[in-house]
Amino acid sequence: MKKEQGITLISLIVYVILMTFIVAAISSITASFYTNINDFDSDSESAVAYSKFNMYFVNDIKRKGAKIEELYDDHIILSYVVGENDTSADSGVSISGEETVNVEYIVQNNILYRNKVKICENVNNVLITADEANNTIKINMTIDDYEKTTTYVLEDINVESSNSGDII
Repeated sequence: MKKEQGITLISLIVYVILMTFIVAAISSITASFYTNINDFDSDSESAVAYSKFNMYFVNDIKRKGAKIEELYDDHIILSYVVGENDTSADSGVSISGEETVNVEYIVQNNILYRNKVKICENVNNVLITADEANNTIKINMTIDDYEKTTTYVLEDINVESSNSGDII
């Protein structure tokens, strides 16, 4: 007698059911992975926006003669002295000698502006407080779901003497 070899209908149905389970498991793992990637991406965008604000704010408060001109809960105006050799000044005016420049940080319609230039979006909450005795500014900011509180110290740094070229 001749032996019959091949796939029976029952074994084919079993193979299809097994492959369906395997594909379903892999697709659920992949969907979970992409969901986590998207969540991580939106969280990191808020942190990047805060870092951008922090970069501008630190640059402004570490300038020569930096001080608070006006302070409100969600709005601050800083001033500092700009010299004619100061190439990082973005006051928009030509400098002849030393001049005082005002920088305004304000939140309008959930957008944080620095002198009318948009710094970051989706700013839900800003609280700015100052301690004149310690010469500090405390900023509590919420961008989307990312909340950060930072305390800054105003220091009078002489720009000309700090650029002496000495390597430490």
